[in-house]
Amino acid sequence: MRIFLLATVFCAVFCSVHAAIPLSSRQDDFDYPADSEGDEDMQGDTDTGNYYDDDKEEKNVEPITEKNRNRVEEPAVILTRPSIFENNIGDSIVLPCKTPGNDSVIIWYKNDDILFQDAVTLHAKANHNLKKDSLEINNLQKEDAGQYRCVSMVSERNKAAITHEVKVKYSPIVTELSVKNNETTLKVGAELVLTCRAKGYPEPVISWHKETIKEGRTVNERFDATGNVLTIPSVTRRDEGRYLCFADNKIGKPSLEYINITLTHLPVVSIEEFIVNSDKEMDTELKCTVKAKPRADVVWLRNGIVLHSSSHIKMSNQDNEHILTLKGLRESDFGQYVCSANNSLGAIEKSINLVKTPAIREFIKPERPTKDLVLTWKVESKAPIIEHELQYRRKGDSEWRSVKPTVHGTDDGVYVIKYTLKELDEGSYETRCRSRNEHGWSDYTEVTLVEFDKAHHSKHGNKKAHKHNKDKSSDVEQSQQPQKESEIGESKNPSSASSTTAPLLLCSISILYLYFSRL
Repeated sequence: MRIFLLATVFCAVFCSVHAAIPLSSRQDDFDYPADSEGDEDMQGDTDTGNYYDDDKEEKNVEPITEKNRNRVEEPAVILTRPSIFENNIGDSIVLPCKTPGNDSVIIWYKNDDILFQDAVTLHAKANHNLKKDSLEINNLQKEDAGQYRCVSMVSERNKAAITHEVKVKYSPIVTELSVKNNETTLKVGAELVLTCRAKGYPEPVISWHKETIKEGRTVNERFDATGNVLTIPSVTRRDEGRYLCFADNKIGKPSLEYINITLTHLPVVSIEEFIVNSDKEMDTELKCTVKAKPRADVVWLRNGIVLHSSSHIKMSNQDNEHILTLKGLRESDFGQYVCSANNSLGAIEKSINLVKTPAIREFIKPERPTKDLVLTWKVESKAPIIEHELQYRRKGDSEWRSVKPTVHGTDDGVYVIKYTLKELDEGSYETRCRSRNEHGWSDYTEVTLVEFDKAHHSKHGNKKAHKHNKDKSSDVEQSQQPQKESEIGESKNPSSASSTTAPLLLCSISILYLYFSRL
């Protein structure tokens, strides 16, 4: 019985200890000796090194004697470190080049030119002075900027060198201001490319300006763009004028140059009043404004026939404004007039109707929202107005509704049409009007679109805010969802289980064997 218990305890201890040692640590526990022939040593060293014949090497060495001792050279050394010098014009600077004092030759270079070779002056300027262990430059000029190299030479193969950089601060100078293809006259719609270059240290910052006349005085408007190039992809008439390039580096005054850009374009004809009301035996003026580059020739036509000055017709111009004056209107004077302007780029024309019927001048928009829609027009008529007609309809409807506003008194031939549309539904409305005098009805005005909104409220804003809060809360709920946990019993290191399986199995078999043998 004792033998059985001792055997059982021994097996249990053996199994526990053996199971606690990882398989990987039990492998390769033994030292394997290298093969006795032709193998490398255990550290991988091979017998392939270089060997020297000491006796043979000693025969080639010349012994150091008093005779050849002086031929041993000291290495060339410069104790000074390279530096960057930034100074203003007129300053004096000292460029150091300190050596230990051996028998070396000192050579100074500026870029690729030799200034001094020891005490010999070669390409040095009058303001260059050679000092002990340094080079002095007096009354510094911008031409003195560059790289200065100090070489300490003991022999051709034994030398040392350092390089100092000298930078001279000076105010900027614009060296170029040009336009692409050297074309200072461009057509409207063309691309404008200006280039400006400047010198100076520190490097100048370039800004672009254009002269503009405001309130009778010339001012410089600055462009947002900076850099050497200013590009306007498609120029308009407003882009004509003088362009300035400013170069500034905060040293002295900025430098500037300018260039004039001229734009050519078709005539631009503008009409102040397309319908002019008058009456027989009255004097009337028709006006048109023409701007063109190159200058345009302007003619007046009536019913397709070119007009000429006479006692009844007078044509004049002041700056860009061209005026046709008709004295003592006749019945034949009423009709369509054309102001035609022509230059080398083409012709443009605009029409004016001279009528006896009323002329609608302008629609006046409501100044502030009201519960009703108030519509107002101005009408001109030399003859008294008999009646007005106002038409309106909801946008999209086909039928017009008509009302008759009251005719109010005149103010120098100008009447006001004013009418309030009540109890309208909210929405968009199209409106037009006309007036009648003794000569008949005027044409309807062009359709004017009016928005009518009694009380504007943004209902969609609350919905969007509600949806945003809903989406936000949904995101919070998703972020609070717990992460999926590993399943119970899942091994994070699969190899650890297999490392203990074999020893435990061996122990179990041993215990079972002893138990059954005891029986």
